[in-house]
Amino acid sequence: MIVLKLPLPPSPNRVRTNRWAKRDQLNAYKRECWLKAVQQSMPPRRPAERMQYTAVFGVYRLRDEDNLEASLKPVLDALKRYQRSEDWKEGAYLGRGYFWDDDPGHLLQARKPRQERVAMKDQGLTLMLSEALL
Repeated sequence: MIVLKLPLPPSPNRVRTNRWAKRDQLNAYKRECWLKAVQQSMPPRRPAERMQYTAVFGVYRLRDEDNLEASLKPVLDALKRYQRSEDWKEGAYLGRGYFWDDDPGHLLQARKPRQERVAMKDQGLTLMLSEALL
């Protein structure tokens, strides 16, 4: 099992509306997320064919369920191996990821994301990844 402590993803309600600003904001978050993950656990050269994940949000202000689900999209995009564009990844880690892709054939959600109330300075996301049993 791989446990990653990542920065809190931006709320979809707070992402900028201009499409270029939105792209830049999400790419900056993906880069930060990827660098934090690599510092904690080196991504495997060849990830397992099927993985499952559980997400725990440590938040100061509670979010609704739809917001939690939507907030995971940039996190999963940052950590997958298959990338359309890896401009934001560091050169040594190109072609690496913690799972192949974020489609249902490769990545399963073990349970719905949950949230815990924490102090503002302790906000973050804990993502637990493990190989899925077929």
